[in-house]
Amino acid sequence: MNIDVSVVTPTYNRANTLPRLYKSLAAQTNLNFEWVVVDDGSYDDTRELIAKLKNEAPFPVHYFYKENGGAHTARNLGAQKAKGYLILNMDSDDTMPPDVVEFGLKTWGKLEDSENYAMINGRSVYENGELVGKKFPSRMNLLPARKQKRLMRNKHYNECCEFYNAKIWKEHPCPESNEIKFVVEGTVLFKLRAKYKVYYVDKAFRIYYLGQENQLTKQGPVYETLNPAYLFYLELFNHIFSIDDSFTVYEKCNYMIRLIYAAVRVGTSLREIRADLNKSADYIWAALLYLPVKLCAKAIGTANCALQVKEQ
Repeated sequence: MNIDVSVVTPTYNRANTLPRLYKSLAAQTNLNFEWVVVDDGSYDDTRELIAKLKNEAPFPVHYFYKENGGAHTARNLGAQKAKGYLILNMDSDDTMPPDVVEFGLKTWGKLEDSENYAMINGRSVYENGELVGKKFPSRMNLLPARKQKRLMRNKHYNECCEFYNAKIWKEHPCPESNEIKFVVEGTVLFKLRAKYKVYYVDKAFRIYYLGQENQLTKQGPVYETLNPAYLFYLELFNHIFSIDDSFTVYEKCNYMIRLIYAAVRVGTSLREIRADLNKSADYIWAALLYLPVKLCAKAIGTANCALQVKEQ
C-alpha cells in the first residue's frame, strides 16, 4: 500500500493526551496515511500506549524512541522515517478535524506544479472553533510572492499548520545543536517561503489546546549557552536575506535589534556576534546598535526584577 501522508508527532511524556490525538486520526475521512510517533525521551507510559494503539489502528503506526534532544530533533527524525509524499506535523497535545487528510490530498492534487510548492499553509482553531489569528486576505494566493511573505511576517496569522512537500522538507531539516533543545520553527519556514511556492488556505488543519503542561517545545531550559531566537536571527542575516529580497530596510534593522537583544540575554559579546555574522556590513549595524540595545535590555531586566519582588 502506498502511503500518501505521514502525520509526524514528536512527543515527550504525553501519554495522557496522545489518545485524544489518536481518536481524531482514527476519525479521518481518508485513512491513507501513516502515524509516525517520535518519542523524545519520555519516561511515562508512552511506549506501552503506542504499542496498544498500533494493534487497533485502522492506519499504520510507527514508533521511534530517541534520547531527549528537543522537538526539532524529533521532527527531523520523523521526517527521515516518513514514507508519504506529504508530511503533516501534529503536536501530541493537539487534534485534527476529521476531513484534514482528505482536504490536504485534494488540494495538493489541484496544484499544477506541486513539485515547486513547499507547503499548503493551513490554520489552527481553538477548542471552540475560533480561528487562531486573523484570516488571510481573500485573494492571498493571487498576490505576488513578495507581498505574501511580508504579510506572513507582519500580520497576526498565528499558529499556522502546514502540509509539507516531503521531498523539500527532508532537504531542509531544522538545525541541531547539543547546546540547545529548542529551535524556532521560523528558522526553516522563512527559508522555504524564500525558495519555493506556498499555497494558503484558511482551512483548519489543527485544533489547538491551551493550558497544556510539559509541552515538548517548552520542556526544560529553553536555552543554556545559546538563545534560540539569536540562532534564528543569525540565520536571517547569514542566509535568508541573500535569497529573499522582500525584506525592507526597516525590517532588517528591527531584526538586528532583536538579534542583539537575544544575544545580550545570555551574555554574548559584540566580538562573538562579529564572529557569527558572515557580512562585515551587518557587523557595522551590530556595532552601532549593541550598546543602546544592551542598556535597554539591562533596564528591562531591572524593571522585571522589581516587578517580581513587588508581586511577592
